[in-house]
Amino acid sequence: MENIKFGDENWKIKYREYSALEDLGIGAGAETSIAQIVEAMDNYSELVMIVDGSHNTSLYPNSGAGELRITRLNLNRVSIEFSSSDTPEKWLGDYNSADTPKFEGWRKILVDDGAGNVEVTGTLKAGSMADVEGEINSAKDRLTVNEGDIDSLETRMDTAETDITALEGRATVNEGDIDALEVAVGNGSLDTTSQEVKGAINEIHTELD
Repeated sequence: MENIKFGDENWKIKYREYSALEDLGIGAGAETSIAQIVEAMDNYSELVMIVDGSHNTSLYPNSGAGELRITRLNLNRVSIEFSSSDTPEKWLGDYNSADTPKFEGWRKILVDDGAGNVEVTGTLKAGSMADVEGEINSAKDRLTVNEGDIDSLETRMDTAETDITALEGRATVNEGDIDALEVAVGNGSLDTTSQEVKGAINEIHTELD
């Protein structure tokens, strides 16, 4: 089929639909790859078919029980989807004509159970869940370090408070000593020329001599 563009008044007429592998010249169960099916389709065509035990079930998710939908605009624009026949699960196919292999496998779409819960089955690839777990563990390590720093800071604060209390006690003692000294020395001015204790004592010694 010739290539056409959207907007062409005849594009709907030229758009082709398939409902079975036989429409592509491939017998059911004789399919060898998803790429084979894609490349047997015309540009601007769509295949929608029920997959069951009569097909090569090893090529499809969910043990081959479901619906396959492939839309091909051209070999560079291919959409592939597989829907389970008994659950709301879906898978997307990854096809690129420039890659080797051209079909790179299925990617499951996570769906919730209607209550916001998502169930993950199968094995998650390293680089997906492993990266997430690595980030979580890294965050845990940083939190542990932060907690240690906080504990250390709290200890230092407790020590500082103890030191301040001790200083306050020493200051109180010093104030008492000063008060006692003032009582012992007395208040007012000295009856000497010098108002310093040493100078006044020397004056008294001189007078006595």
